[in-house]
Amino acid sequence: MTAKTKTLLMNLGRAVIGAALALALIYWTLKSTDSNLWGALAQAKVGLLAAALLLFGGVLAIGAARWRLLLAVQGIHLTFRRALRLTLVGMFFNIVIPGSVSGDLVKMAYIMREAPSRKTEATLTIVLDRLIGILGLFIVAGIMVMVCLRTLLELEEAGIRGAIFLVGLGSMAGLTGVVLIEMRQRLLRLRWVAAGAAALTRRLPAAGTALIGRLDAALLLCRQRRRAMLGAIALAVAVHVCLGFQLWIIGRSLSETQLRARDYFLTTQIGNAVAGIPLTPGGVGTRDFVTKTLFEAFGATPGKTGVIPVTLSLIIVFWGLAGAAVFAVSATRRETAEAVQALSDSAPPNAAGPPTLSETEQSERLAAAGNLWNR
Repeated sequence: MTAKTKTLLMNLGRAVIGAALALALIYWTLKSTDSNLWGALAQAKVGLLAAALLLFGGVLAIGAARWRLLLAVQGIHLTFRRALRLTLVGMFFNIVIPGSVSGDLVKMAYIMREAPSRKTEATLTIVLDRLIGILGLFIVAGIMVMVCLRTLLELEEAGIRGAIFLVGLGSMAGLTGVVLIEMRQRLLRLRWVAAGAAALTRRLPAAGTALIGRLDAALLLCRQRRRAMLGAIALAVAVHVCLGFQLWIIGRSLSETQLRARDYFLTTQIGNAVAGIPLTPGGVGTRDFVTKTLFEAFGATPGKTGVIPVTLSLIIVFWGLAGAAVFAVSATRRETAEAVQALSDSAPPNAAGPPTLSETEQSERLAAAGNLWNR
């Protein structure tokens, strides 16, 4: 048995275990709250449920637009339709394999074929897109922790209060990291900082040093096109605001009356932060359990605390299945083989070495990104 076959089987095994864990967590979420999922959905306000369903599709469209903007910064041009298709396909693989890395690997394989002469830049746009998405989560989570600070201090459950503050501190740390990256050239002029960076570089494996070099080359273009990057960050924030609004709509559709809007927005950010841990496909199950626990702490209506997050998971699965349909209908044999190949590799697809761009090439790429953003 080859190493790639073993990796593929291991990923399939993870999918089965992750799905079983997700189902167990959903069952416990409903069981522990005496929630009647199907009865609640039968009495739900159909119009609001449909709005929540469509809003998640809008979130995916915003994500596709953000990735397309980052591609344009790197001089790679993709139609919105193509970007949305790859986003949906990635969504499908995210709910098949625990975590979000599987969908990213498949997108990497596809986009590298779209831009064979710029494989490094193409691959790194996905990394940057993921980092900007996390930054958007940090921004919204940090704001919501500050808005809800008084309520959080009054919570009796010390464990829940500590977990929320931990996410808030993580948000502050993430934002601090962004500031340090922005100021890195000034910091590297300090002798002790330069010495520490050099010592760290010597201890890193060659692959890690090469990756940092590639990421730095990609970030160089991004730093030079601040308006495009601010636009990408704004879209990331919009995604997480929309997700909070979506959870609020689901609650309203199920006639939950005790929770405030800020409770939904804070819970969404905490739930998504936990869902990023690669335990279950798409965070299904883990997000439900955390959301249910927070709703109980915020005094939600009994019986609704389990139904609301599970309804959200049903919407996520729906869009994952939509991605599966897109993949089944439009994928060629080559693309199917590339998807399997990506999931069979233990690491992301290999790209060329660090990009070396002339000033003319940089100007052309930045101008193209500006034209896209200004349209």
